[in-house]
Amino acid sequence: EIIGAWSLLYWQQAQLPINVHFTELGPGRGTLMRDIIDTVGIIGPAFFGKAPKLSASLIEISEQFIAEQEKLLCGNVRNPITPQQIFDNPNYLTRTGLHKARFKWYSM
Repeated sequence: EIIGAWSLLYWQQAQLPINVHFTELGPGRGTLMRDIIDTVGIIGPAFFGKAPKLSASLIEISEQFIAEQEKLLCGNVRNPITPQQIFDNPNYLTRTGLHKARFKWYSM
């Protein structure tokens, strides 16, 4: 949550640009990204009257973690993402989730 608040400080100092993008390497279960997106998505409108358009890239190699991240950040989806799908077609892996943020997965 503190990283989300810190991000809002820099968003304000950058004169509130429309788009804000986060990247996380090895996001594990996705809780850090969820906390950041939640904090920015809730506090941004409360303090600044608007929120940035959020997007995030998650670089992950574990199929289990990808499934957990996808569920946590985007809710239950019909066709869960697999590392092979990421490798075969990286553009396939974009989902919309918390606070209308766009999430994209990459794998090695």
